[in-house]
Amino acid sequence: MLTATHDVGPFSLMGRANFYGDYSNSEGGVATIQKFDPEVLFDVEFIYNLSDKTQLALGVRNVFDEYPDLDMIREECCGALYRSDSVVDWQGGYYYVRARHAF
Repeated sequence: MLTATHDVGPFSLMGRANFYGDYSNSEGGVATIQKFDPEVLFDVEFIYNLSDKTQLALGVRNVFDEYPDLDMIREECCGALYRSDSVVDWQGGYYYVRARHAF
């Protein structure tokens, strides 16, 4: 993980790159092995500090809406396309707004 932040007045910008190396999964033995490619996911967050105690943030996890490789050995059931225990988030991009106040 590599994270960089930059502050200008009441504004802050955070950028992050998360690297997930290659890995493999087998179907109960060595007969069927699926290898998964490495992935790099990017996150950004914009913060506006309204005061010393209050801030508003707008962010995106997985900016480019990347997904892990499809499950080709069909170890998952019920129509799932991706392994739920994948090291890469299988939900795609995640967008959020956050308000924070310190008391």
